[in-house]
Amino acid sequence: MERKTGCYAIGNSREKGDRSSVEKADFYQRALAAIELKRWDIARRELTNVLAQSPQEARALSLMSACSFNLGEVDTAIEQSKSAIKCDPKWTHAYYVLSLGYTSKGRFREAQRAIKPALAEEPENPDYLMVMANLHFAEVRWKEGLQLLEHALSYDPAHASCLRLKAYGLRQSGRTADADEVVKQALSLHPEDARLYAEAGWAAIRKDASEARTHFEEALRLDPTDPSYIRAVQEARSQNRWYFRIFRRFTNRWIIGPYYLLWMIFSRDIPAEWSALWLYFPLIYLVVCGLLTSIIESVCRVGQQAWQALEKMKKSQS
Repeated sequence: MERKTGCYAIGNSREKGDRSSVEKADFYQRALAAIELKRWDIARRELTNVLAQSPQEARALSLMSACSFNLGEVDTAIEQSKSAIKCDPKWTHAYYVLSLGYTSKGRFREAQRAIKPALAEEPENPDYLMVMANLHFAEVRWKEGLQLLEHALSYDPAHASCLRLKAYGLRQSGRTADADEVVKQALSLHPEDARLYAEAGWAAIRKDASEARTHFEEALRLDPTDPSYIRAVQEARSQNRWYFRIFRRFTNRWIIGPYYLLWMIFSRDIPAEWSALWLYFPLIYLVVCGLLTSIIESVCRVGQQAWQALEKMKKSQS
């Protein structure tokens, strides 16, 4: 009897163990599917079920930290990443999320220290190379960052985030034409990537607000859950108003152009007693122009708010 009871007890425990492992696999499958759809709240709920069974599982903790990060809970994400690293120091994804968390907090040195173990384990991982490149950009080291992105793209030429970051780095370093080409290439490879349309919109907003608005609206269509795209569409609409066009003309032509013209006309044959005053002329000129720019910008903002209030009144009356 005792042997039978003992055998039954062992068989029952195995059955429970098999059931729990199947349940855990199901939780993981549903969590990964939710992450693919950017349903971070659903993914976190499924991962909570995994951690209820295995609270020291590095993979679940690391994925949970990614969910927390994307839900805006950066401090929680940092702590969860650290917990995952304690459970398994070789789990590189945890270092990746930890570095993203530090970057979003502006703690760039700590972010660099966090991503280095991941790069040491997987030096050919484009995601980790991209994070380090972004940290170089944060320190205005465009050349080093672009070199890292070229290295990352040699392993995965179609990596959307690397292409998007490369376009940003090229634009910031003054290579606008090259940046536009990268964006076109990226959009041909990833026509459903909302972030690439947003990058194209920010590239176009100074040149053509209507084109920028089209890109932002496409980004919003592809990812309606991201509030930054809503703000970008509103920004593009406001940039297309007549008073913002006047403001841009003022800042681009009425300040810089006349300054150099006056310098060319009056920089010759200055009387000695005026020389000291002439040294202060650029500073005085820029201060005055800065004040005028601030006044015009304030008037534009007030005009925009009044226009929006009128539109709301018209909608309410209709």
